Amino acid sequence: MSIERLKSQAKIAYRSVVGPRLYEQLEFWRHLGYWPDLDNPRTFNERVCARKFHPPSKAPMFADKIAVREFVRSRVGDEVLTRLYYAGDRPDRIDYAALPSRFVLKGAHGSGPELRALIWNKSALSRKALCDLGWRMLRRRCGLEVNEPWYTEIPSRLMIEEMLLEDGRIPPDYKFYVFAGQALYVQVIDGRHGETPRSRFYDRDWRVQPFMREGYGEAFDFARPANLSEMASVAEALGAGSEFVRVDLYSVGPRIVFGELTLAPGAGWVPFRPPSYDRILGGHWSDERQIKPLS
Repeated sequence: MSIERLKSQAKIAYRSVVGPRLYEQLEFWRHLGYWPDLDNPRTFNERVCARKFHPPSKAPMFADKIAVREFVRSRVGDEVLTRLYYAGDRPDRIDYAALPSRFVLKGAHGSGPELRALIWNKSALSRKALCDLGWRMLRRRCGLEVNEPWYTEIPSRLMIEEMLLEDGRIPPDYKFYVFAGQALYVQVIDGRHGETPRSRFYDRDWRVQPFMREGYGEAFDFARPANLSEMASVAEALGAGSEFVRVDLYSVGPRIVFGELTLAPGAGWVPFRPPSYDRILGGHWSDERQIKPLS
């Protein structure tokens, strides 16, 4: 059993002893250094954590990497979806011979490194090894250790999709922070897979923002993508009807590709630098009752 899996089990056991609410407050305080007001949240991270106890009705569908594809298709069309080679819960029924030489295997029911494998060379991975990896992913459940209950409602399934490459490497993530249907910020992250991650926040007009989220090295300046306006429009179409959602996209040449929808970035436990921007971003978060329900 991996160290990460042991840590996860320890957190779940700890949560069962103290209860979900106190667990949330203690983890918040441990990561951010202040006690959260979950009843009257004001900062961005407080609002993320309060959402865990009153999640949107669409939360399980948003987090299900297979189910969300139909939502994306209905909102912006299927041109932004990755090519899908397999979706299901039986790794032994994967058509191994039909798979391309490079692909990505994911658990559709969660996130994290234990539910994602980048296969750069299929010939180096036997059919049995792929099947064993799939079964391990299906057994892995997440959500409780970060108090995100919607993951417990998602069936365990696998998906195999195309590997996105540009100039032989995985392109940067464009993570749009969409508040009440408006893409106000975009966080660019590059080098997440085997390199030193680099990141910076911009507004939708590509003006550098004076804040970061903890966990990245020195801020890095990225060139403005030619299709920034188109990506922002896609993000806003997907975020319409939600008080807040982070819409993750890729740009591969002129092609815009959907990544995922995230309701609780960093589980609400990742500090902003400087800390004052935790409250500034929280101020963009509208009252859910003022937002048209998702459809």
